[in-house]
Amino acid sequence: MDKISKSVVKKDHAPKMSGRSIFVADYSSDGVLCGKILRSKYAHATVVNVHLPKLPEGYYYVDAKDVPGDNNVDIVLDDTPVFCRGEVHYIGEAIAMLCGPDEKTVCKLTEQCEVEYELLEPELDFKCAKETFFEFDFGHGDVESAFAGANRVYDEEFETGYQEQAYLETQGMMAEPEKDGRMYVHGSAQNAYYIHNAVKRVLGCEADQVHVLQDVTGGGFGGKEDYPSILSCQVAVAAYKCKQPVRCVLERREDMECSTKRHPSWCRYRVAVKDGRVTGIDADIIFNAGAYSTVSGLVIQRGVFMALGVYNIPNVHIRGRAVKTNTTPCGAYRGFGAPQVYFAVETMMNHIAADMGIDDLSFKGKHLVKQGDMTSTCGKYHFEVPLPAMIEKMDIACDYRKKRTEYEKMQRGRYRRGTGLSLCTHGIGLNGSAEAEQTKAEVRLHKYKDGMVEILAANGEIGQGLRTTFPKIVAKELNVPLENVFFEHPDTARVPDSGPTAGSRSIMIVGELLRRAAARLKQQWRDGEDQEVEEHYRNPDYLIHLMIRHLRGMHIRLMRGRSA
Repeated sequence: MDKISKSVVKKDHAPKMSGRSIFVADYSSDGVLCGKILRSKYAHATVVNVHLPKLPEGYYYVDAKDVPGDNNVDIVLDDTPVFCRGEVHYIGEAIAMLCGPDEKTVCKLTEQCEVEYELLEPELDFKCAKETFFEFDFGHGDVESAFAGANRVYDEEFETGYQEQAYLETQGMMAEPEKDGRMYVHGSAQNAYYIHNAVKRVLGCEADQVHVLQDVTGGGFGGKEDYPSILSCQVAVAAYKCKQPVRCVLERREDMECSTKRHPSWCRYRVAVKDGRVTGIDADIIFNAGAYSTVSGLVIQRGVFMALGVYNIPNVHIRGRAVKTNTTPCGAYRGFGAPQVYFAVETMMNHIAADMGIDDLSFKGKHLVKQGDMTSTCGKYHFEVPLPAMIEKMDIACDYRKKRTEYEKMQRGRYRRGTGLSLCTHGIGLNGSAEAEQTKAEVRLHKYKDGMVEILAANGEIGQGLRTTFPKIVAKELNVPLENVFFEHPDTARVPDSGPTAGSRSIMIVGELLRRAAARLKQQWRDGEDQEVEEHYRNPDYLIHLMIRHLRGMHIRLMRGRSA
């Protein structure tokens, strides 16, 4: 392949457009039990008893007592139960699952279940929440002196709400006991190894007794990063008890009510300004994690990391908390905690500029980070940050400043015009030193005797095009036709753990590993022979180790030619 930038037809275009792609709901129902989840109707309550209707032969009731291993889903804090532990903490929490061969009958039986509750007081206002899952407090400089010497102090609060990923395919997973005693789990998901680790823990079995395949997946946007682990554990426990394949596909309303969302947030920003420049920022940030922690620790980390936006502020104090409430658990969503704080800091900068009578781009331009500056956690921007040039290019392309001035004049009538611009950084890869110390991504390339090359990696195709972009990277490096390189949906029985499909890391992190592996394969290439090469992640030499406990060090990957 000559140029990686050359536009090509996506490798999975034809099967998807023709309807030949097999999603988890498309598998035959012969011999497969339908699973439906019995969910809590209350935000906080003790489950005293569950009164079941008479179950016909071949129908099953599955709850926490049927979990052969640990009734905790392997996520971060492992506090999310597979089925409730006798107390429910949000409306929609899974109490049990009913399984049977006919979907309508299973739905009817689920509706006929009578749950006896003892109601408890719920915590619904996250700004008043008493329990904190994760908390961070860090800064640099002398914030008190900055505010003491300021000409003006600005103090504002910002709130954001829930956001639904609204992927076209709802959550769905299927578990199938195999003849050799292994449990086969597959469905709509982003991270096969996350599910693999969760299911083996719940079943109390060894790693080789479980294998997970990502089926064709109808979108994720973060929503299929953590929740599929929960659903996979539920169908795996059901399949283990029933000794039959079990599939559970959520209805749209159920999915929107019960799956994870973007975290609602509250931010208070106090900003010190002296002689027309921001000299200090003191920020309080609270994210509503919901009833269980899921990936909230990583989300609030990314939120506090990005709390300064693209600005170089000499004196900083940032506090961030992810708190527990009796509401639907929140999880991953594109941006991963950063959009909430970008909204706050960008709006704050706009308000200060307007109050000072300065256009927003000019005011923001005086504070932009540049190469060599320190990050919020005392890391370093190693490469050029071309924001000034990008701003000017944008201004010329769309006449932003002129339109901004015109649209700020008094307007009347039904239709009115406005324009705005936000500047932001984007973190590539996982927070802190997780890539090297926890994820330890590994990829392999297998060359067959006929010259075809298979990519072996765990990253999932969720609409972003990995089944095309990964082969383009490898084909370009090997200088072979794109048709000679292929990448199938990952199965943990065949592929190494290259880390999650999250944080825009698939191309930037795993794509680079594949490029290196391809370069080695090219050097070692022997016609007519089977060959395999592998590559492991290692941190760049310049990376400053991040101490998570104190939030000091390098927290973001930096790409040449742009801010990361």
